[in-house]
Amino acid sequence: MDERYDTAGGAIDANDPWRTLEVSTHSPGLVGNLVGKRAYRHTDNDATPNATNDYVYVYDAVGNLYLVLNDEGGEEYAFSQDATRITPGCPSPRAHKHP
Repeated sequence: MDERYDTAGGAIDANDPWRTLEVSTHSPGLVGNLVGKRAYRHTDNDATPNATNDYVYVYDAVGNLYLVLNDEGGEEYAFSQDATRITPGCPSPRAHKHP
């Protein structure tokens, strides 16, 4: 995923350049084919990222995403669900951050 950024200060227009925000890695398959993602954080007004974060996606046997691991292998996000609803304790279908 890319975005335009403003180099002159002011509004973004058609002449402003693009910079990368995310790069996704996919594998063949219909379900669970997103393997990983690299997210770039830009804090300066240029195309060079100030930080990167790598994530690995983990799926169950059915193809449901249930874990997102950071580049050190630690749990970044966990999803809890069953066939009909979100498991009690998880108020919404969105990921919840673990401490």
